Amino acid sequence: MIKSIAIFLSVLFCWTSESLVSQTTQFQIETGLGRLIRHSDQFLFNSNEWTHSLDFSARWETDDRQPWANFYGYPNIGLHFRYHTFGNQSILGHALSAYPSIEMPIFKKPKFGQLDLFIGIGVARVSRPYHWHRNPLNTGIGSKWNNITRLKLQFSRLYRNWRWGIYSDITHVSNGRVSSPNSGLNTAEFGLSLTRSSKAPGLKSGLSAGFGFRNWSFEMYGMLAGTSQREYPGPKFPVYVAKVALIRSLTPVQRLHFGLERERNMERAHFYRGMLGIVSRSEALQFATSYLIYIADEFVFGPISFGVVAGTYLQTEIETFPIYNQLFLRYYFLRNNFNSGTFLAVYLKSHLATAQYLGMGLGYQW
Repeated sequence: MIKSIAIFLSVLFCWTSESLVSQTTQFQIETGLGRLIRHSDQFLFNSNEWTHSLDFSARWETDDRQPWANFYGYPNIGLHFRYHTFGNQSILGHALSAYPSIEMPIFKKPKFGQLDLFIGIGVARVSRPYHWHRNPLNTGIGSKWNNITRLKLQFSRLYRNWRWGIYSDITHVSNGRVSSPNSGLNTAEFGLSLTRSSKAPGLKSGLSAGFGFRNWSFEMYGMLAGTSQREYPGPKFPVYVAKVALIRSLTPVQRLHFGLERERNMERAHFYRGMLGIVSRSEALQFATSYLIYIADEFVFGPISFGVVAGTYLQTEIETFPIYNQLFLRYYFLRNNFNSGTFLAVYLKSHLATAQYLGMGLGYQW
């Protein structure tokens, strides 16, 4: 599943590179220092060491060749290669990551500086995951291949073609319970950045032509996810999800979703039939099925979109925290005249700070 997501992210970056290939490339280096956030009482390890990171990236500034860019103040698109630690290298090791990013300006003042919001999602390879014999104390990560999500707030100023910046960030690494254990590892850091900046102006007319949208639309899609039993080395189970949603476009690049979801988690069916001794398959499947309602906020960047979801359970046969969250990344590979159409997507579902599953979906938005 993680490797499939890596291929999906590579497709997204290939689109981004093609649309920015004729623009000036900027190079950036970042270094940070921080701490691991101990969000789980299942951690069996100490984490009193400083975390540190080193991040190299190539960046491209958008312009009017991307019609959506004007709505976000012409953000930067980046490709990153990152080395980072988790605060106890003897147990947790380090991670090598690759991920695309988008950096959106919050404000720009030429004489004062600029403040940017950064989002990056990609793939991380952890050097020392959990192993029942070789590394039993790492109860945070149970697989070498994982998702990385990074959020950053940065202030920077331009001086003689160099952009100097300070930032704070939060980095999340987990596999979405594709493999157990998977509490996930979260780090918070402060750091410095240095970017070689070009003074060459982009094509910025302030226009948004060629970006049509409709006020109301509808979508439906299916999703397949994988999850493993919490106790290592438990078996892996599929999760089948179907969703429908009514969509209200607030702007050409922001959409609110009001949806209904049906989820069938076969891990629950296995538990109900095997552990509790229920013979009836239909009763086990009923226990595994939940109905949920949700609201989502989707932000569109051409054929790519990023969204956050909050929802609750209408009906479920198990006791669980009633609120859930999702992050999703979409690629509209067959688009209609309203910047929607057929899409592929990656979804990460969690309850509070604990991941439930990581999956991929296919759907259509009218």
